[in-house]
Amino acid sequence: MGIPKVVFQPETHQGMQGGINQLAEAIRPTLGPLSRIVAINSLGGDKAPELLDSGGIIARRIIELPHRTADMGAMYLRHILWQVQEEVGDGVATTAVLFQTIYNEGVHYIAAGGNAMILRHHLESGLGLILEEINRMTVPLTGPNQLVRMAESVCYDPPLAKTLGEIFDLIGEYGRLEIRTDYSPEINREYVEGSYWDSNSLLTQTEYGLPSKVKRELPNASILVSDFDLEAPSEMLVFLDKMHKAGLFNLILITKSLSAGVLALLHQANQEANRFKIIAVKTPGTAFIDQTAL
Repeated sequence: MGIPKVVFQPETHQGMQGGINQLAEAIRPTLGPLSRIVAINSLGGDKAPELLDSGGIIARRIIELPHRTADMGAMYLRHILWQVQEEVGDGVATTAVLFQTIYNEGVHYIAAGGNAMILRHHLESGLGLILEEINRMTVPLTGPNQLVRMAESVCYDPPLAKTLGEIFDLIGEYGRLEIRTDYSPEINREYVEGSYWDSNSLLTQTEYGLPSKVKRELPNASILVSDFDLEAPSEMLVFLDKMHKAGLFNLILITKSLSAGVLALLHQANQEANRFKIIAVKTPGTAFIDQTAL
């Protein structure tokens, strides 16, 4: 560890600038539309270099620079890039190149006698105009053909891009997509119609009467959605009685929570042979993607 010291100008901005430029130049080759590969040496030293085309992953692989002042600039940009990766999922290389250019030109402006606060004011004012223009120029993807072209720009694999275009055209923006490992050279897919959200079951597996099963299937099930807590067993008993009279025996119950009395009632109903089969799950969360499940 080096001796602590106070760093002054021009070493401050020169070190920051050097770190920003080093990180940005490592990510720049991945900028599309025809990105290139960046090789990252393994920390172990005995493994082959890691070949990456994702700016976000490259930024995460760079954890420290030798020079402390340069490291501060690199880590500052690295944090910004990872925020973009987490919130947007793309655009890291574009962010790195834009940040590098704005910083370098800003340093030239200030070194020539420019006012840093005036520069900041114009950057903030111009941001709104640029965002408005980008929104005006944005063309939404419509139809499988455009989705295929977009997918191919990411994976560079025409057969895979064709499959992805078909998938996203069918499931839409908020559809559930699961990617599973397969040893076949072919690209396979399976579509399941329905809704999906992450939820915990309100009944345990043993309360379902099927301790060995994780997957539950209820053909021709009735669905009860409640936006309040179910606390009174008598209310649930009335509902089950009406279901029985109507010849309905399979129920999916979606609710915030169940009282101990209601849980005991549903457990008893599930245990009775040739009677009810009930699944109870929590309502989706408040996130928009969860609400679309309803």
